[in-house]
Amino acid sequence: MVEQSGYLVKIDIAKKQLAEEETQRQAEAAARQGGGSSVSTESSGGSSQFDYPANNGYGSEPVNNGSAPTPPAPINKRFFMSANLDTTRINRDVQKYVEEVIQHLTSVDGVKIKVSLEVEAESTDGFSQQTVRTISENCRTMRVRDSGFED
Repeated sequence: MVEQSGYLVKIDIAKKQLAEEETQRQAEAAARQGGGSSVSTESSGGSSQFDYPANNGYGSEPVNNGSAPTPPAPINKRFFMSANLDTTRINRDVQKYVEEVIQHLTSVDGVKIKVSLEVEAESTDGFSQQTVRTISENCRTMRVRDSGFED
């Protein structure tokens, strides 16, 4: 979907195009003669034209013909992601996520960020007692929230 707020237009050309499109729509409506109805509304900001199409099986929602502003897009308030890292290139991968994602998130005022690391390892031959002791001590020292070995 293309966001319309990213377009630059010349106001007089846009007004001319809108007027031409409105004239064309009115001519088509006159040709249909009674196939639908039209409602104009005026406010301090100008007038808006909504065409109510004939019963087309889709209900009677008004169709905005472009003269009234469209409602703002919903505001995204939460971001999440999950990614698998290649253990042979873990430093590069983590750095890439920091530069390309996390850095942009931390630049937003008032944002709260939580970054987690999840590790799962399986060995068909089992882990040696030396490995179990070293990893367990390191996890305690680094205050890892949850860790352990299983049979």
